Amino acid sequence: MQCQALQVLHKIILFKLHDVPSLNMLDITQLLAIVEIVSQSTIISNSLCAFSFLADISSKLWESTETGYIDRSFSHQPSKVISLIIKQIISVVKPFHGLCEINSTVFQEVKVLLKLLLKMVGENPDLGVLVLDKIVSFIDYIVDLHGNEVATGQTGMDEIVKFEGAKRKVISKILYYINRFVVACLQNLNDVASITVDISNKVKFLVDHLHQHGLFDFYIRTTYISVLNAHIVSHSTVNENKETISVDGISALSFPSYLLEHEFVIHEHAKKMLTEGDYWPAYKAGIHAATEGAWLIATFIFEQLVNKVKSDSYYSWLKSLVLFSHSEGKVRLFLLTNQQSNFVDNLKLEKSPFKDNLGAVNHDAVGITNEPGYIEVLVEAQGSLCSSVELLEKIDISGKEFCFQRWFLALRAKVLRTIVEVLKILGTSKWENVDNDGDFEKRILIEPIPLQKITQISFQLKMIAKEFDLMSASFIGMDGDTSNIIAALALSCSVLAFTSGFPLFFPSLLAYETLTNFNPENSQQNYSCSMLLQHMVGRLSHIDNETGMKIGLLFEGGAGDLQKCLHLHFRSQRLSCGHEVRDVLSVLKYAVSGMVCLRNEVNKIQNEEIVSHVTKKGLQLLLEVVVQWINIPFQVPRHFFKIRPCIGSELFAFNADAKNSNEITVIQGSTISLNLCLQLRNMPSEFPLRLSRMYCILCCRVSSFQKPCQNERNGETVQWDSRPWENEDMVEMNENLFCYVTECTKKANPRKRSRDNIVNKDCGIVQSYVCFEPNVKGQGFSSCLLDVSHFPVGCYTIKWFSCCIDRQGSYWSLLPLNSGPEFIVQQSPVS
Repeated sequence: MQCQALQVLHKIILFKLHDVPSLNMLDITQLLAIVEIVSQSTIISNSLCAFSFLADISSKLWESTETGYIDRSFSHQPSKVISLIIKQIISVVKPFHGLCEINSTVFQEVKVLLKLLLKMVGENPDLGVLVLDKIVSFIDYIVDLHGNEVATGQTGMDEIVKFEGAKRKVISKILYYINRFVVACLQNLNDVASITVDISNKVKFLVDHLHQHGLFDFYIRTTYISVLNAHIVSHSTVNENKETISVDGISALSFPSYLLEHEFVIHEHAKKMLTEGDYWPAYKAGIHAATEGAWLIATFIFEQLVNKVKSDSYYSWLKSLVLFSHSEGKVRLFLLTNQQSNFVDNLKLEKSPFKDNLGAVNHDAVGITNEPGYIEVLVEAQGSLCSSVELLEKIDISGKEFCFQRWFLALRAKVLRTIVEVLKILGTSKWENVDNDGDFEKRILIEPIPLQKITQISFQLKMIAKEFDLMSASFIGMDGDTSNIIAALALSCSVLAFTSGFPLFFPSLLAYETLTNFNPENSQQNYSCSMLLQHMVGRLSHIDNETGMKIGLLFEGGAGDLQKCLHLHFRSQRLSCGHEVRDVLSVLKYAVSGMVCLRNEVNKIQNEEIVSHVTKKGLQLLLEVVVQWINIPFQVPRHFFKIRPCIGSELFAFNADAKNSNEITVIQGSTISLNLCLQLRNMPSEFPLRLSRMYCILCCRVSSFQKPCQNERNGETVQWDSRPWENEDMVEMNENLFCYVTECTKKANPRKRSRDNIVNKDCGIVQSYVCFEPNVKGQGFSSCLLDVSHFPVGCYTIKWFSCCIDRQGSYWSLLPLNSGPEFIVQQSPVS
């Protein structure tokens, strides 16, 4: 009853806090004092209800003091509640002598109290330092509680205090909760850009404290330092006190020396884990290092584990991780400049692939574009990524177990390949300085720059960004951090596409039409300024409207017209402002400011000078943006390490008009009538996803003509393409399907639709959209017409793509897990 009364009172007070003048502050003070007494109750439910009340109300009171509605004396209430919660955790643990008798109920209470602390820090980030300080006090308490059993004096790195039996298990479990709490606390602070120097110092102090007392396992320490390392790296790229190196006169970032010190400490503890045979914790530490961008450490750990496994599949998996982390480590190693040799020597990677390739690294890091060494580094990194994909394909016989991993690696390789193309173009761009009576410096282009090639690269990068979007929407059940990292990678590709597309912003350039229509045979690949700007603004609509408005200045129609495209963007494109995103946004703001300035400059110069000025300034800006982009730490999402069959769909098509339904044939000049079955595959039984509808797009081109047909080739079964993401039409089909579904959901009756069938005879394309209502088995049945009346005699393959809509209205893409159906257009019989 007391708990229920507190819950009701909790709701009443929260409601009354919105009407501050009606509150009597003296009554509030007395009420809080009473609830504090209840928090010390021996009845756990009452105690937890009271602490929940105190945590919530104190946060709301603090907000009111900040706005000036309530007396400032209440500003100390949150810190008071934090102290009470830590004392409660200590009082809960204290009665269990020797820490051997703690039961699950006590652990559960500790978890609830830590969650309350986490919530308070999330609502008031300024409390972060205080909370971490209290956590240190709690660890001190554990040490003091076992003063007779813990070694006194300073504990060295190799002198770890050993607790035996249940004591070690209990302490490890408590520290495990503390570890998860601190990591979650840091993540929350990072998401709201509240990682301060004080927070970083406090975490370092906490880690050192754990080490000093010997109360940690190596995975916990590695976790702390890896997380801290990532946050420091993130801030080092955006704060004002950068260490810089000269890259063709451009300021580029280098990794500060203290980051190398952190990685050296991580390496020492990883080596200790491996020496003591703690392979599973070492593997988890390697995963965490990779997810936080500590690629040199990840390479070291995975490399040491390769020969520790006996299974061929495990060996191949670890070998692929070595190749992956090696590729990223080489890219980062190049940026370490002169510090790299000492660091690699300290890592003692005698057999590491890094050791064999140091000669290719430019120690001065001067002239990225003109130095073939860096391009070679990226080419080698791309090769390692491709080798990693090939290894995974050998152990993934079905082609469906490592879909996410292979697709992610393939996309990363595609990005690096595109960057190499950019650097090669920039490397061949040369200018000559000519002094014109000291009035101004005019740079004359000596070698013609293929602006059309730059524009094509912009289009490629935009398509890669969309492919990242598709990837994010194609793996149901993906964790939020993974979605955010992939969305940030998509945003970074969009930034590069925006910058490399600078020729599109200047219609006065010579041969402008050739820039926007570089593939006349495929109208879908026509490119325009509005397409590029709409793509960019759509990504910023939920995170940075101010920059989006600046981008609108580059559009002739104004920013308002660009807003029309916003409903066409996936849910997965919506970003939080965590550290994965902030650095990319910083680069974007720099690119947008540079582009707007260039646009203003062009308006003031003569027409005959526009081409040289735009080319020079545009390429210079592109180089600066690429250099900044390279220095953003690359992180692999945590979902990469979750190996499971890909949730997708299979399509089965039958000829509705023929006696032999297994063979789809049609007389030339006629339309095909198809009976369809769409089957959801690999959906875990425990997964809570509830589908409302499934949709499918079928697409066929006259150019897909083949002879002979697959089913005529000695009775062979049509082979499923285990790399569906290499289908050039997949991104476009998904976009078309998404637009179709969006329009359907706007209608009261989704069955009343228009334009289910689209025929473009000029391009030789026919499309059909189909809706399915799935049953409990994930099956949907429907039918459609495919107008192939203009197709010549021959055999054709139907490409298809599907999606599903859950009960919450979320859109999920479904990768095709079988090949598309084939049909034969036959000659009309002679009458």
